[in-house]
Amino acid sequence: MAARAPKQWQLSKNETITSYESWRQNLIYILSQDSNFVPFLEATWQKKTSTNPHRGLVDDADPIPEPRRLTAVQKNARLDLLLGQIANFCPVVSRSSIVKNSVSLNDIWQKIRQHYGFQSTGAHFLDLATIIRQPDERPEDLYQRLMAFFEDNLLTAEALEADEDLTPTLENTIVVLWLQLIHPGLPLLVKQKYGSELRNKSLSSLKPEISQALSSLLDELRLIDETRTLCIGSTNPRRNPTSASDNPRRKAFRSCILCKTADRSHTTHDLMDCRYLPERDRRPWARSRLLKDDYDNLHPEDCDTFDLSLEGVVNAVQVDDSTAHRVSIVQSPVIRTFYNEHPIQLTLDTGATSNMVRASSATAYGFPESPASQMARQADGVTPMDVVGEVHCSLARGSSTFELDALVVHQLDVDILAGNPFLSKNDIAIRPAKREVLIGGTDVVHYGQPAKSIPHSAARRTQSFLLRSPQHMVVLPGDYLQLTTPLESDPDALWALEPRLDSPSNLSQKLEAAWSQPQAIVSVDHTLRIPNTTPSPILIKKGEQLCQVRHIIPPFPTDPCAYSSSTCRPVICPPVHNKPFSSTVVLDPDSSLPPHIRDQFRDLHLEYDDVFNPTISKYNGACGKIEAVVNIGPTLPPQQKGRLPQYNRSTMEALQAKFDELEASGVFAKPEQVNVHVEYLNTSFLVKKPNGGSHLVTSFGAVAQYSKPQPSLMPNVDSVLCAIGQWQYVIITDLLKSFYQVPLAASSMKYCGVAI
Repeated sequence: MAARAPKQWQLSKNETITSYESWRQNLIYILSQDSNFVPFLEATWQKKTSTNPHRGLVDDADPIPEPRRLTAVQKNARLDLLLGQIANFCPVVSRSSIVKNSVSLNDIWQKIRQHYGFQSTGAHFLDLATIIRQPDERPEDLYQRLMAFFEDNLLTAEALEADEDLTPTLENTIVVLWLQLIHPGLPLLVKQKYGSELRNKSLSSLKPEISQALSSLLDELRLIDETRTLCIGSTNPRRNPTSASDNPRRKAFRSCILCKTADRSHTTHDLMDCRYLPERDRRPWARSRLLKDDYDNLHPEDCDTFDLSLEGVVNAVQVDDSTAHRVSIVQSPVIRTFYNEHPIQLTLDTGATSNMVRASSATAYGFPESPASQMARQADGVTPMDVVGEVHCSLARGSSTFELDALVVHQLDVDILAGNPFLSKNDIAIRPAKREVLIGGTDVVHYGQPAKSIPHSAARRTQSFLLRSPQHMVVLPGDYLQLTTPLESDPDALWALEPRLDSPSNLSQKLEAAWSQPQAIVSVDHTLRIPNTTPSPILIKKGEQLCQVRHIIPPFPTDPCAYSSSTCRPVICPPVHNKPFSSTVVLDPDSSLPPHIRDQFRDLHLEYDDVFNPTISKYNGACGKIEAVVNIGPTLPPQQKGRLPQYNRSTMEALQAKFDELEASGVFAKPEQVNVHVEYLNTSFLVKKPNGGSHLVTSFGAVAQYSKPQPSLMPNVDSVLCAIGQWQYVIITDLLKSFYQVPLAASSMKYCGVAI
């Protein structure tokens, strides 16, 4: 069976040369499949008018066989069908200009090209000067645009003997323009790097290799620009700008008036150095000279040595050489706000003349971005910043609303930098000495309070807070529930949230399906916002106990034997199970199977007895390489200290025992055992089961915010259910611990660290 062309689509209001050519070639292929339209693909005709209804078409004659001959009326009818089909897929051009006023297919193509502004004329070639690199455009996409532009402007065989082809010189020109549009200094750097290879190769032949190394070349150019900026900025101006360093300093004129009057040699010294000058007259001269001379511009030959015994000479103050001169570093003021359900930290900077948002953070928080209409430079006033868009949104904290108008940039060491425009627009003042942020002249927000480190020997108060629904409500998918933390707690704190499985909304749910999931969550002004990430609405009754929260604190140093009164905690080994493992399998509890079928099942269980081994080992790679990978994005998660929920002693012992059990089973490993340098620590805590016991839950939400989604054939639960719903037989098994078998990729281990 012959391959079918894609279904023909209509032209939109905005098309490029490439998309238009794809549309045209696909339409020509579809029309060529109809034998009624083939004669008109290369033919010409006249415009349809009242005096020329048949467009100048004539009846067929010899040598066409009589059965295949067509009259002018039949030809005109088929041509109307062809032109009508083209007009159906080209709604942007007047239908009459195609159906009545066209004289050939090439005439129609030129009309469409003229509509979009890239008709094949000499003036179109001047549009080369307007081609620039668009924001977020890949370098390879820019090269393809340039290549399509030059190919579209090649001369065709209307008045020439043959169509024009791309020559090697023209291909080299395209590569040079491509490099220059990406960065003005890139052509010179490529010349330096690939000079030896360009002796016997053309530039266009090296284009694939240059494209692969483009990121490293741009990094090198960026480093060169930064170094040049630092060199310019570190040059100190002279105190006296009028004196040039290349002009030799004139030797000072020396003359002693006493010796000249006495007819002695007077050009070898000054009056102050004359040995005949009385001591009482020398002292005032010494004082005036100490005050008048500019030591920054003195040359060695002008420096005079004074007698330290003179009363007018002030002795220098002795300074201790061991004194350490330090430059103090103070944390920038910050304030936490909400954007929808996302808690956001704004870094306040009174020296910034604009507000900025990191591009990866704008995507993670879902800020509405618009094209940028401004540019920005760094604090040195020279180095440009890569501005990719603008953000205009509202943030909330308690009863206050803040308007944020910021530029979206790539190079930013904080999520959001709120400068003077944000501070003045929202009436925010800063008092660094007290670590206070004043909002509207009345509300005071404290920032930068260091976490109180509690020694292990001190008594610690562990407390969890039960949060209830304030009213009867329905939380729709994508919406959030707002809860209030106790007023005696910190307003902006990090909490470990654990769902209540005994609440009415979670009674029929397992831990994996409970809402909300165990997680580390941040409060803003005593407010928590819990999003509904499920695909279904959630009905919540008034006063329902939804979850409990407890503070997350940095782990304090502990003694290895801290939780034992006399001896250290014993090493937990995995339990030993005796074979056959399938002896615990309940087979045919209703005795509905014949004896020989039951024996066959029992033999099958014994044959695959290792499947029922309670001690789960790692996947052995029998069906190929399967690894769990953290697909981290271009921005790495920020560094932070390890934190633990504020548990009491018994719960901490249970948490430690769970870690030891999983470590003995091979689920956890120490970093030195797998040769990994951990870069991010995730919070782990225990969640009680409804039927007793507890689950160890690790919150990877912070790492997930900086990860990119991977394409998948079945990306959600609904697609999986739709797939397995078509099967006739389904084997149901308990896969609660099956994810332990999937090994973690070595490159992803550094983002999955846990602390205990």
